[in-house]
Amino acid sequence: MESDTWQLTVGGTATAGALPWPGAEAADEAPTSYWGRFGRRFLEDRLAVAAAITLAVLTAAALLAPWIAPASVTDGDVALRLAPLGTPGHLLGTDEQGRDMLTRLLHGARLTLLAGLVPVLAAGLIGGALGMVAGYFRGAIGGTIMRLMDVFYAFPAILLAIGLAAALGPGLRNAIIALAVVFIPPIVRVAETATRRVVVQEFVEAARASGATPYQIIRYHVAGNVAGPVFVYASTLFGVSIVFAAGLSFLGLGVTPPTAEWGLMLASLKDAIYTNPVVAILPGAAIFVASVAFNLVSDGVRDAFDVRL
Repeated sequence: MESDTWQLTVGGTATAGALPWPGAEAADEAPTSYWGRFGRRFLEDRLAVAAAITLAVLTAAALLAPWIAPASVTDGDVALRLAPLGTPGHLLGTDEQGRDMLTRLLHGARLTLLAGLVPVLAAGLIGGALGMVAGYFRGAIGGTIMRLMDVFYAFPAILLAIGLAAALGPGLRNAIIALAVVFIPPIVRVAETATRRVVVQEFVEAARASGATPYQIIRYHVAGNVAGPVFVYASTLFGVSIVFAAGLSFLGLGVTPPTAEWGLMLASLKDAIYTNPVVAILPGAAIFVASVAFNLVSDGVRDAFDVRL
């Protein structure tokens, strides 16, 4: 095989070297897949990577809480009420009933993260399906679905969540249902808009002309193209869901005592803000860190999906 070289004759002397044609060095490199490019773009965002590591640590700590927590989650020592940080045997102090704060923060992360993730995942599945149906059929079916979503849009999200949770009653399950209902309308709108853009494409017209049913077209041709925008938008709701879930517990509409949950812990410690403010703000700081971490990861995911960047 001939090598890619050039030859230059100067004064009767031939000089040879490598041929510097564009792309020669990358000719033997394997093409990068779409997800490979996505991962590379995400890893280039240092804030998003740091936030993802933070969420991984929080998730691991929540899952391992029964084994790594240093004390009982419900038993306390009244003599050590509101003990400061660094108290022997209580690294992060104690709450208003003398219970170990580190233990309750670890166990509280389990319910807080659960109440933040499950409503968004449920709303993504239900809202995505409704949005694809509304975008594909339009007409009476699509109009009915979208007008119903407009009814929910008439209420501020947090007030709607409070109203639904109050109507359903306190409890983790009812709080999750209330938050899922609140998040469904915006996801439906995102899915419906993406579906309208897909159904006019030539490959959908070809599938329709070949005799494919609406169900087959939505499942095999529309869903895959709509999943990306829905996923990117849903990822921005995780941080909001964490704050909303904690807020419902703070108001007494979520998890009930003596269960450890960050919003409920913040409510029970609000009166201690004047006597031991450092311990009192620990649940709020945990909510803040988790919410910001989810927002930074969602920004990184959005930028990594955007090929224009």
